[in-house]
Amino acid sequence: MIKQVFELDEYLGFCESFKTDSEYSDPHFTYSPDTLYTALERSDRSVYAVFDEDSIIGLFVLLILSEDNYAEMLIGFSREEKAYCELIGMMKEGYAGFTMDFVFNPANQAIKEVLIKNNALLYPEQVRMMATAPSPYQARHRAELLSEKYEEQYRSMHTVDTYWTAERVLSAKDRFRVYVALSGDEVIGYLDVTYCFAENEPYDFKVKESHENEMIEADLLSYALRQNLPNKMMCLVDADNEAEIAVLEAVGFERVEGQNCVTGMIGRL
Repeated sequence: MIKQVFELDEYLGFCESFKTDSEYSDPHFTYSPDTLYTALERSDRSVYAVFDEDSIIGLFVLLILSEDNYAEMLIGFSREEKAYCELIGMMKEGYAGFTMDFVFNPANQAIKEVLIKNNALLYPEQVRMMATAPSPYQARHRAELLSEKYEEQYRSMHTVDTYWTAERVLSAKDRFRVYVALSGDEVIGYLDVTYCFAENEPYDFKVKESHENEMIEADLLSYALRQNLPNKMMCLVDADNEAEIAVLEAVGFERVEGQNCVTGMIGRL
């Protein structure tokens, strides 16, 4: 049985039992416990618990954006396939047609098996990397905050197949900053990054084909890290992408052990 819950206190012992469980700990909870503790304060978040008779076997924090037909499992605490089946069954019944993402511990075989049975797309395992300050990296290209002068160039080269399109990013000025790399008056690369949190995150980077292999990503990240001080910056990168990891390490990022994750996506519930 699955039901929505509106108080967390009686379930906190269950949730906190996952903290040191190497197989079933939750990546979001590990690096940001408030994702759980403040979930009921957010209008776009819901909490559900799954029970086997009188015993709780799962607790989930969900982000649900009805206007975008999108949902995400922000927190997933369960060691049993049955609980994940209940969750997905409920979502299919109440949110048919939605896209839903699941971010989880790579060692969690219970959710992995359920997602495979539901024809989810599983993305590669990712490493969490963190920067508390920029390294002495010396940039090769001029980088600056996006101004109106360069907005049209930014729009024309922006990634299209993404939730955070150029227009959404530009309309979320309280959340995002956009940095551009320039060659004269030509935008040759951009970086979308949050700036309003204690721990910010790059969301999108792109460089023109004619300027690939010029360390433009490093230039933009290095600049963004300086503008981000005194806050931290986090980045997720595919565990087998050694070239990307090297770029991040060059500008000041370090690997965070024990916080790798996998994302699964059900394209249509």
